[in-house]
Amino acid sequence: MFWLRAVFILACALLYYAYYSYYSYTYTDAPFPTYIAPLIGLAGGLCVMLLDLFYRERIARNFFAVFIGLLIGVFFSDQVIVFLERFLLLYSDQVSSDFKEGLKRSVIIPLVPVIYLIICYTSVILILRAKESLKLIIPFVSLTDESRSSGGLVLDSSVLIDGRILDLCRSKLIDSRIVIPRFIVSELQMIADSSNKIKRLRGRRGLDIVKKLQSLPEVDVEISDDFFQDPGPTDERIVKLASRKRAKVVTNDFNLLKVAQIYGVEVVNINDIARAMRLNVMVGENIEVEIVREGEGADQGVGYLPDGTMVVVEGARSLVGSRVTARVTNIYARDAGRIVFAKVVNE
Repeated sequence: MFWLRAVFILACALLYYAYYSYYSYTYTDAPFPTYIAPLIGLAGGLCVMLLDLFYRERIARNFFAVFIGLLIGVFFSDQVIVFLERFLLLYSDQVSSDFKEGLKRSVIIPLVPVIYLIICYTSVILILRAKESLKLIIPFVSLTDESRSSGGLVLDSSVLIDGRILDLCRSKLIDSRIVIPRFIVSELQMIADSSNKIKRLRGRRGLDIVKKLQSLPEVDVEISDDFFQDPGPTDERIVKLASRKRAKVVTNDFNLLKVAQIYGVEVVNINDIARAMRLNVMVGENIEVEIVREGEGADQGVGYLPDGTMVVVEGARSLVGSRVTARVTNIYARDAGRIVFAKVVNE
């Protein structure tokens, strides 16, 4: 993108130089030397680039609205130029024709590109800000892509590193649009480049999950550029993005959950989904479990339920590698999950 911006700025300088050279050739009383024209074009191009940096996500997301704004801007620019010329004609009796012609050549004609630039830019911004109101005035014309601008799930880095969102999407339990902010992808890249081995592995896992989500044909994944240049905290930017898109935030981060609640944005906690999907076992119920290793206590074996719940089985220390039937004797709940205690059933 850098070279495109450089080419655009250079083109602005050359085009204004060509325009002003033609003007200087046609009119001998040019207001400033020709060599100043490229500098003015360069300054205009730089201004447009700065506006692009601040508003690029809004302009790129609303191409049709930008096009309409440019058409309106060109129309009103023509009207302003015609008005200025007619204004001079109104006072043609009070001033000499030479003064009037000189004023037109030295003021109005050099200002034509500036008038177009200012009015077209203003028209685009007004259309972007008032497009919802325009829909009320013209009900059958929408300047917003509603399928891409609202709803969906905004993912943070903790969910991508966790990875369970990929299994939920593969199971087709989630059919909403997935929105991954570009600043989250950048955050994962920074973590993946960390000198700490654990952080590096976590960052690479998060990037791998992003790639796998994009490869799922049944999932609509959007990498959003919104708030990419915003200097604010990551949590605040995620919440603002979700609020703009009327989407929900998916996270495992307790602090982000609280920030979202303050802003009134809905939050989906992956841990809550995992708890809701756990097998509902009760004390006194018989379960089948494979003993995968020895336990810490005497004659204990450890296994896991299909949902990942740890089961500590009394009398199963010597049954590692075997599948046994055990009766649940106790269930211990904690923040990280449940631990089920059971005893081998002698058949």
